[in-house]
Amino acid sequence: MTEFLDTFRGSVNTWECDEVGHMNVQFHVARASDAAFYLRHALGLSPSRVRAEGRAMVAIEEHIRFHRELRAGDIMNMRSRPVELRDRTMVSFHELFNSASGETAATAVALSGHFDLESRKLVPWPEEARAAAAPFAGPLPPHAEPRSVPRESLMQHVRALA
Repeated sequence: MTEFLDTFRGSVNTWECDEVGHMNVQFHVARASDAAFYLRHALGLSPSRVRAEGRAMVAIEEHIRFHRELRAGDIMNMRSRPVELRDRTMVSFHELFNSASGETAATAVALSGHFDLESRKLVPWPEEARAAAAPFAGPLPPHAEPRSVPRESLMQHVRALA
């Protein structure tokens, strides 16, 4: 089985919850964004390297699927891995789960790009990032697949970016 990278550990704060006590959608998105930065770092693209090279990792598209509610005080973990590393883009998988119960709270499938800040265009991933991603790359788990639309059709409009 392909390994995952631990990309977030924390707890749900009261102020992150809505009126009925569930963690608000914006904080699920924030956790996936944090996980993307950890994933980038694990691929050798540290903040200092990215700044020095004038690069960034940009979010192009993200699909979140909610499985279970998280409430204030719940301890949560996020695990991530690349699903597909293309020439200039990467499909990644992030799974947020309740640490106490082990139940999946949410999954996110993200399409991101390796972006040159000067030219304002996507550029190829460095070879060392490709090599670092290889041991962790794996398929999207069935429970993360979109329920009503095939995943390939969701990201068709950005295939030209790859």
